[in-house]
Amino acid sequence: MHINAGALHYGVSVFEGMKAFACKDNKIRLLNPALNAARMQKGADALLMPQVPTDMFVNGVMEAVRRNREFVPPYGRGTAEQMLSRCFRTCNNASMYIRPLLFASGQMLGLAPLANEYTFFVTVLPAGGYFGKGSEVGVKALVSSNHDRAAPKGLGSVKAAGNYAADLSPVHQVGLPNLCGTR
Repeated sequence: MHINAGALHYGVSVFEGMKAFACKDNKIRLLNPALNAARMQKGADALLMPQVPTDMFVNGVMEAVRRNREFVPPYGRGTAEQMLSRCFRTCNNASMYIRPLLFASGQMLGLAPLANEYTFFVTVLPAGGYFGKGSEVGVKALVSSNHDRAAPKGLGSVKAAGNYAADLSPVHQVGLPNLCGTR
């Protein structure tokens, strides 16, 4: 990646988040990854990045899951405990989290010209329920009128990497990272 990469200097990056679940019949299933591909394409358009074709996106996701099948927590509660961190051990809905990412890896110092190189990859990791035990007992939530996660009329409708940086300060101010399910 170039030291002046657009992703580093201007946040030219979009991502998706999805899950793979082991089912009772021992098959691993995802919920319509083509919809995630379409959402990433919308984000790429918003940041003037080339789109990842749907077939490349889906094939990349499926290949990452296939190569890491052993890390998909098994169906049910029991043996998932051995694979997941202490925080997730009692979660009922363990899964493999899948993170496809597209970013401007080529030089882009200044807003023009656009980067001439982009990188797409898929990373995976075992995960517990999004809210830890909260899905069983309820969750604590923070509603703040002092922070905006995404600018109105800006990139708030796409999964641009920079949108989520705005969550760091309010989440850490109230101590939410110490709750199960957030790290």
